Amino acid sequence: MQKAYIFRGNQYLRYDIPSDKVYPPPPRTLDSWNGFPKSWDRIDAAVNWDNGKIYFFKGDKYVRFDILKNEIDQRERPIRGNWPGMPDSWAHFDAVINWGNGKAYFFRGSGYARYDIALDSFDQPSRRIHTYWHGFPREWSHIDAAVNWGNGKAYLFHGSQYVVYDVFADHVISEKRTTSDFWHGVPAGWTSIDGIVTIDKRSEDMGARIESLAVREAVGFAYVIYEGPRMTKRGSGGRRRLDAEKTLPFTINTELGIGSITKSLTAMSLLKQLSSKGLSVDDKIEPFLPKKWSRGTNISTITFRELLTHTSGFRSSNDDYAGLESMIAAGIMPANKVFEYRNPNFSLMRILIPSVSGITFFGANADPLLAALGYMQIMQKDVFEPSLVKGAACRLNSLEIGFLYGPARDPGGAYDYDDGDDSSMIAGAGGWKLTPLELARTIHTFFTTERILPAALRDKMISEGLGTVETKTAKAMHNGIWDDGDKGYDNTFYIFQDDVQCVFMSNSMYGPDANRPATIVESAHGHAFG
Repeated sequence: MQKAYIFRGNQYLRYDIPSDKVYPPPPRTLDSWNGFPKSWDRIDAAVNWDNGKIYFFKGDKYVRFDILKNEIDQRERPIRGNWPGMPDSWAHFDAVINWGNGKAYFFRGSGYARYDIALDSFDQPSRRIHTYWHGFPREWSHIDAAVNWGNGKAYLFHGSQYVVYDVFADHVISEKRTTSDFWHGVPAGWTSIDGIVTIDKRSEDMGARIESLAVREAVGFAYVIYEGPRMTKRGSGGRRRLDAEKTLPFTINTELGIGSITKSLTAMSLLKQLSSKGLSVDDKIEPFLPKKWSRGTNISTITFRELLTHTSGFRSSNDDYAGLESMIAAGIMPANKVFEYRNPNFSLMRILIPSVSGITFFGANADPLLAALGYMQIMQKDVFEPSLVKGAACRLNSLEIGFLYGPARDPGGAYDYDDGDDSSMIAGAGGWKLTPLELARTIHTFFTTERILPAALRDKMISEGLGTVETKTAKAMHNGIWDDGDKGYDNTFYIFQDDVQCVFMSNSMYGPDANRPATIVESAHGHAFG
């Protein structure tokens, strides 16, 4: 179901992404795309817009194709006037690429301009490709076609050649290559290509289902879907703030607290730090508690595994430093060493992770801040930097904040973030503030690469439920919820048994009769992939 369509003149090829080759049938003609203008003998550019639509451009006109309906659903229209902010000197486009972060790049001759998809307007004027696209071949005068492959790589085509561009490193990472030599089945006679788009119909179907359910329940939401190594669908809907003078859409770049999804990320760092010191989850936590803390009854029996699985025996609800110190001093009863979900099991890791790493607590007034800063810095190094997520914090620090509401049917007033929301001193079980795109990238990095943990340790975390939860359909998931009784947020991530990953975030509470995010994501996955 993961296909690319490669266009040349009045023909196109279907390229099977998993097998990395052209499908056996010979090239087909453009008019086999239902409703394609009969007068068009070629396209200049094509792009999948993440809204279930593909846009095709030729000369000063464009048409829109609905992926799930499999037909042109918007007839020929002029580009000028319908793509706001288009550079005045441009009459047509040579290529377009969706960068996967809410932006698209349009190319014309030696220049390019950036488009904000959520705001539906060019937000950056024309610039020289050679100046800003690092490593772009000097002898190339323009780009004929471009496509984002969804795996962190983009392909830029010129004549019979192409280069690979690293989306995150922002640089060309390959030599010039001949297209027909590496794109298996593309005829050598195709001396250039006019356009290329990817389509993943099951992800499109899953995304459409998510949107149809979420729009009824959330003021604003966004989701990101991966199939194996590729980001195959992104989408969003609604508003991030209702009372603003101008429309503020909720997007994949809207920042929210992630709530208890933090537990999964904290577990990753804890396992990494324990492994680096030759320790295991079955070692005792007591040697790594601050020396000045009083140890209550049976504290010496608690292991890291028991914290990770909520079987430590703790019954406290305090997440700050003083509360955790009191919890340790109070001790536990052996009979309580059964599962009971308690945030302090993971909030305590805000202190244990720095301690395992070698940071010493002296019983000084600065210890709470030392623990918070140590935990955040180690998390950055262990989890976020390997995921290429920059600037992750426990304090809201984005210009695109998702204000919080009640259910979409009765949202009430917003929870006001104007003064900032800082969870640094109580983090561990919750606390991190991320965008849907950042969370999706972090989760995907962990579950599909070894940049955070080696495969054996990662698989142990999943199979033994060390910070994640297994369900009938998913090998790992977690929810992140916060509310004050009137307004809040509700988020989830799933790693399904078929290696489809979905992150969903929303800025709303959900009523008792509502489809909550976990239900929405499971239902959408079953509908599309079941």
